[in-house]
Amino acid sequence: MKKLSFIILVSILAFVVGCDKESSLPVRFSPAQSGARLKFLHMSPDAPSVLIYANDIKITAIAPATNGQENGLGFGALYPANLGYSIVPSGQSVKIDVRVPANSPVLPGTTAFTANLPIGEGKYYTLAAVDSLSKLSTVVIEDDLSVGDPSKAYFRIANFMNNSPAKIEVHNTTLTPSNVTNATTMKYAIGSLPFKNVAAFDTLTPGQVYRFILKNPVTDARLDSVTISNFPAARKFTLYVRGVLGQSGSTNTRRPLIFQYANL
Repeated sequence: MKKLSFIILVSILAFVVGCDKESSLPVRFSPAQSGARLKFLHMSPDAPSVLIYANDIKITAIAPATNGQENGLGFGALYPANLGYSIVPSGQSVKIDVRVPANSPVLPGTTAFTANLPIGEGKYYTLAAVDSLSKLSTVVIEDDLSVGDPSKAYFRIANFMNNSPAKIEVHNTTLTPSNVTNATTMKYAIGSLPFKNVAAFDTLTPGQVYRFILKNPVTDARLDSVTISNFPAARKFTLYVRGVLGQSGSTNTRRPLIFQYANL
């Protein structure tokens, strides 16, 4: 898997147990026939809402508010959806901008990030805005959607938790009662995935129930988890971590949390 990281400094610019989440996996999507594909994640916990442009064309088609003002994507947003990618132009130098809407109360009209990126025809990319507002940066990953063994299910871990390594455990809970806090059969673990890193895809046995547990990398306390039932074969999914280590509170969206989306 190729990984391209682009970081820009912008000058003006939890520590509780989370509830286990049940997550259903979306059906496969039908890709477009031309151009490249881009998925965007807003993972910067204190950055304002943003819009994404490719060659000065807005690709985040967010409907305007009732007052006609332009909406942006706020922290935690994923675009275009849990499943699928936006179509973007391909080329050796595609201009990608992350812009703050003109009506934003914070940094209105500011271009928070811009770069000319090589975007391959028919290729897939994930772009995540990460880090704090004072040092906003992006991570761009070329997504390899090839499936080497169609009898396996594929997953990877992405760490967008602000300035902290991520510790993830993957438990097979197929034969474990749903009310058990921690499953007894751990199948996989990442001890310390660095911030702004994405692990290579790994395989799991399809048709099983897996619990992905996010733990504090220092104390080993459980921060959050997500349970996925009936992992399908020949599909690829990303489990990603967001938030700020040390943030807490059940309604605090900045606390460390783990979610998933479909690549294929």
